[in-house]
Amino acid sequence: MGKPVKIIYTPDEIRAMSTAALQKLLQKADELGVQRTFDAVTAELAERPLREGGKVARKHASIIKQAADDIARLQTIIADQFDLSPQSANTARPHKVLSSSGGAKAGGDMLNGSVLSYFYVSYRNGDNSASLSVILKNNDEEPFFEVLFNSCATRYAIGQFEEAAARYEAIIACIAPAREE
Repeated sequence: MGKPVKIIYTPDEIRAMSTAALQKLLQKADELGVQRTFDAVTAELAERPLREGGKVARKHASIIKQAADDIARLQTIIADQFDLSPQSANTARPHKVLSSSGGAKAGGDMLNGSVLSYFYVSYRNGDNSASLSVILKNNDEEPFFEVLFNSCATRYAIGQFEEAAARYEAIIACIAPAREE
C-alpha cells in the first residue's frame, strides 16, 4: 500500500502551487472524483494566464475576459430555454455546462499549455456534443471564437460573437430538450 495522497487543499495552498503541480493535482482529483479540489484547481489555472501577465499579452487579456463572460452569460440564457441538466442528457458522463463558479470552463489545451487561453461552455446529449469557446493560441494571433459540434469546428473572428452565439444556440436547439412552459 502506497503513502496516502492529500487531495483536499485550502485556497492558499492551491494558489501557492506551481502550474505543473496544479496540472498533476487536477488529473489526480479527476481520477479520484474529488469535485471540490477539481473545481478549485480549474479555477486557479483559469485565472493564472490573465494574472501572470507574462503569458497572455495585455492587449488580449480584457478581450478574452469579456468573451469568456459573454459565452457564460449565453449559456445561462440557453439553459432557460433548454433542459441542459445532467438528468436530461442521455449519456453516462454529461458535461458540466458551466464551471462551479458559474463562468466559462477552462479548456484542457490551456491547462496543458498547448494554447495560451481557452475558455468554453458545452453540452453533451448522447453521442452529440456542442461547445462554444474563446481561444488564444499565441500572442501573435488574435483570439477567436470556435463553435464545435461533435468533431466539426467553425471559427469566428473575435468581433463575430453574435454569429458564433447564433450557431451554438441552433446546435443546442437540435440536441437538447426544450423546457416545458
